[in-house]
Amino acid sequence: MKHTALYAEHRRLGATLVEFAGWEMPVSYSGILDEARAVRQAAGLFDVSHMGVLQLRGTDARAELERLVTCAVRDLPPGRVRYGLMLAPNGGLLDDLLIYSLAPDDLWVVANAANASRDLQWIQEHVSPGVQVTPHFGAVAILALQGPRALEIAGAATGQDFAPLRRFGFAQWDFDGAEVITSRTGYTGEDGLEFFCPTEKALGLWERLLDAGRDNGLLPCGLGARDVLRIEAGNALYGHEVNEETNPVEAGLMWAVNLDKGDFVGREAVLDARSTPPTRRLTGLVMEEAAIPRQGAPVGTDTEATGVVTSGTFSPALDRGIALAYLPPAEAVPDRSAWVELRGRRRRARVASLPFVQRKR
Repeated sequence: MKHTALYAEHRRLGATLVEFAGWEMPVSYSGILDEARAVRQAAGLFDVSHMGVLQLRGTDARAELERLVTCAVRDLPPGRVRYGLMLAPNGGLLDDLLIYSLAPDDLWVVANAANASRDLQWIQEHVSPGVQVTPHFGAVAILALQGPRALEIAGAATGQDFAPLRRFGFAQWDFDGAEVITSRTGYTGEDGLEFFCPTEKALGLWERLLDAGRDNGLLPCGLGARDVLRIEAGNALYGHEVNEETNPVEAGLMWAVNLDKGDFVGREAVLDARSTPPTRRLTGLVMEEAAIPRQGAPVGTDTEATGVVTSGTFSPALDRGIALAYLPPAEAVPDRSAWVELRGRRRRARVASLPFVQRKR
């Protein structure tokens, strides 16, 4: 298995380590629910260096990447980030991505860990030789500092003022002689920052952030808490809510699709999907009795199972089990009674709007 630059530090801190997308990663340190609560109430620090960073350079890099993703790229100003989807010709999701505009001819693409190598191959196969595509897998460390106190802690740790950064903006600054990119992005539903630095600087930055947040409720957090938080926020995870058999219409991701920007791979399929009533829609479920839904569990609102759970967890914010699930649109109605079959028993639930938890502003 692959290891991030902080692997020894995770072991030193007593983290429980698990395999994820070929990486040995911390799932928790002090407990998944305690870590999730820390992010909602104060802050949490995550190592997400398993994510894949690709760099595209060249005068045609923007135009050619724009043909491969659902969002506009040509008008993305330097210093800004945009979320987009990469689709197959049939409209299914190959991946969901963050695109960073470093300069007019210089872009970063941040891919899901499980898809990074496939994304690299797909992009290389679909851009011209004039676009230089460079993978930085394992060379760039990514630390996510998330929670209502994240900006305060980051400022104390680094001497930088990140408050002027708008959501989906980033700044470049020097840390110990190395350039660091810090974006106001995250996956938890909370305010926060993500730091991209050379792997040899990761431990120093990690320690600096932890030291600055020690008296402000900051906890090191693993992928378990990150999953709880992203489900509470209603965020899709590749391989659960979305995959090559899922289109943006049924997944509720049309907000990430710009149909006015011109042609892109999968556009015709998306138009077809939008013009046809969907057979299913991603929605939320809140359990009405003590039970935790799990991926693959059958779901229904009447006598027959008509849907399936894609992700489930116990929500510390709601103090009950919650799930993301696909149901027919006529059944995906908030507050409608539902059930989830767990270990052969149908457990009471109700349909809920997404997100389950809204960030306090």
